[in-house]
Amino acid sequence: MKAVEQVRTGTGKTGGTDENYRLGNRVLGELIGGLAGGALIGWVLDQWIGTKPWLLLVFLFLGIIVAFRNIIRISTKRPDR
Repeated sequence: MKAVEQVRTGTGKTGGTDENYRLGNRVLGELIGGLAGGALIGWVLDQWIGTKPWLLLVFLFLGIIVAFRNIIRISTKRPDR
């Protein structure tokens, strides 16, 4: 009976739902980190150099590019696919 319940809920597998949840959180972290990091660096440089808003935009787009590159790298590294 316990084995049937484990199969039904998927708790008997290794690398199931928890792995997918961690992967989703990692992808979300890459997106937020890339956007926030690029925007923050661009804003600080804009304040320091006085080029408002150009460096903010440049670094924001660079952050987006880096975030998507990391997400593609994460998705192609998965051994089960």
